[in-house]
Amino acid sequence: MQILQGSEIESKLFTFMEHVSRYATEEEKAELRRTFDKSLKINDKKIWFDGTSYILHSLDTAISLAEMQQDIPTLKAALLHDCVDLGNAERIGSDEGNEVYSLLKGMERLHTFESMTLSLEQTDNLRRMMISEAGDLRTIILHLSDHRQMMENIEKFPDNRKERIIQLSEKVYAPLAGRLGIHRIKSLLEDLVLKYTKPDVYEEIVRELSKTKIERQKYIENVIGVIHSLLEEKGIEAKVYGRVKHIASIYNKMKRQGVTLSGIYDVIAFRIIVPTEQKCWETLGLILGKWPPIAGRFRDYISQPKKNGYRSLHLSVIGPYKERMEIQIRTHEMHRIAEEGIAAHWRYKEGGKKISQLEEKQIKWITSSISGDETTEKLFEPPQEIYVFTPGGDVIALPAGATPLDFAYAIHTSLGHSTTAAIVNGKAVSLSYELKSGDIVKIITRKGAHPSKDWLEIAKTHRARTKIRSYFNTEERKEMAQRGREMLEKFLQKHSISLNKMEKKGKLKNIVNVFKCTNLNELYIRIASNKITPEQVLEIISPEEEKKKQEIVEEKFIEGMVRNSAQIKLGDIRNLLVRFAGCCRPIPGDRIMGFVTRGRGITIHRSSCPFLLASDVERRVPISWETDSETVAVTGLKILTEPKGGILAKLTQLISGRGFNVISAKTEKREDGNVLNLLTFEIKGTRELQELINALEKVSEVKSVERF
Repeated sequence: MQILQGSEIESKLFTFMEHVSRYATEEEKAELRRTFDKSLKINDKKIWFDGTSYILHSLDTAISLAEMQQDIPTLKAALLHDCVDLGNAERIGSDEGNEVYSLLKGMERLHTFESMTLSLEQTDNLRRMMISEAGDLRTIILHLSDHRQMMENIEKFPDNRKERIIQLSEKVYAPLAGRLGIHRIKSLLEDLVLKYTKPDVYEEIVRELSKTKIERQKYIENVIGVIHSLLEEKGIEAKVYGRVKHIASIYNKMKRQGVTLSGIYDVIAFRIIVPTEQKCWETLGLILGKWPPIAGRFRDYISQPKKNGYRSLHLSVIGPYKERMEIQIRTHEMHRIAEEGIAAHWRYKEGGKKISQLEEKQIKWITSSISGDETTEKLFEPPQEIYVFTPGGDVIALPAGATPLDFAYAIHTSLGHSTTAAIVNGKAVSLSYELKSGDIVKIITRKGAHPSKDWLEIAKTHRARTKIRSYFNTEERKEMAQRGREMLEKFLQKHSISLNKMEKKGKLKNIVNVFKCTNLNELYIRIASNKITPEQVLEIISPEEEKKKQEIVEEKFIEGMVRNSAQIKLGDIRNLLVRFAGCCRPIPGDRIMGFVTRGRGITIHRSSCPFLLASDVERRVPISWETDSETVAVTGLKILTEPKGGILAKLTQLISGRGFNVISAKTEKREDGNVLNLLTFEIKGTRELQELINALEKVSEVKSVERF
């Protein structure tokens, strides 16, 4: 017996040190070996109910913790915990350091608490009290591993203790392991509880599963191969596992659904582990493109983790041969947390580093969920980005809060513009519906559909809002271009000119160039916005017609200039024969340029006049104003006003009241209901003109004032 136990001890010690060697230093391994020797010496004469040494149980517990790569103090406490009888933790742990001593004291308190607790009815309260009694959560991890070994060796216990251990597993330790996210212990305890509380049920499920074991294994291998090929094609590195669900999990599903095992269709689960969170969503998209999802069976625990820190994507699909199967997608780090839960935070860290601030926050958050403290801050911030899918499985990343409209515009502008409805996960939703990660979105379109201005309130993304605004800006420009064309067409009809014919013959290109417009539409838009008048266009289209119209005005200019020619000079030459252009009406103070006409002297233009800029450069001459001239010139203003009676008289009175002689005044009713007032008058120069414009702009009915 002793020889057998000695061999078994050596075998378990080898296994333990093999796990430890994967992460501990040589010095730390030597420390653990010394701790083991100490435990072996103390436990030399202590035996279990079946006659085996306590050290075997201590080694099993230590191996369980070493598999999870727990830190060195926790492993030392595991090796020593069976040496502790009530009240002697201080004696045994004092020379192992404060951490080990603290863990052993915590174990001692939990054993005391466990032995005193008789009722297991208030399980939530019991779990909270255990967290409080333990002090250090590593004590709970150690205690759970200890209890796991007891359940795995339940047959060694006398009947009067078996029932209590099983009850503790069912009522306290399995739920506690689940709350702490230590699923490897939770699943094992649940299976063992079912095995010993409902042996017939347990054996029946095992028996039924064994009947199809070969076929099921082939199915798992086939699906793993398909998934690997799918991911490799897209360059995604992944580990893929397939397994039958835990017996207790299958039994609980049978109870919930009220069916036998033959009625459970998704007893197989697959797990895909990828490098990054982004790859999780890309993988999900590929899976959705390969196999149809089962409605209502998607869970996004990445964006909304469980209280124990668990993060993963879950979905069920109709796989090969129309078999239902569950798939979990997670990163390596998420997988570690999923398997080890809170124990993952006490994994060995090289150099004895302490847990990080984030890990401290996670631990506080998990323990508060058990203790019922609702004031603890949230562990994970709300997601800043969500991932949704096209019906074909393509992944679309959107900001949190995005709507189906944002989804449509993210794919293509034309899809967004023609959207009429949306279907999310097979159900019709409004366009303002807030999408969530994992949603499968289908956009319904209609030919001829167009955006609504309400969409600017619905869309959340910059892209969608910009595209919607751009659409309406384009539509408004189209409307303005149409309005400007109609204004010019009506005006030209009065002069027996067909705009349609001119457009067809391309005779408007010169006008577009003269006014420096990019195209004909811009010309029409500028006419609609009163930046170019139809009269100015006519001046270029029909110079003879315009010449007749301007003769009276030009005669007045000639008469004035003959009398006031001293106000213009060409270099040192004065008293020139000049006339002022009716197109831009320069006045003293304007930057001017002369144009040499044939037989009619020099015509004076403003330097910025489009007609001057379109003229022969060689016939332009530099001229300037005489600085001491007291003469006046004629100019004109276009004043856009509201349609109120007496407004022309009010404007004329304001101009006359400043000492300016009004030559002409007329009004035009615009299509938008406003009135365009055209006034010409004599003025001394630009300073007086600007003062007049400022005064006119203060009139309540005036909308804009421009020279012409």
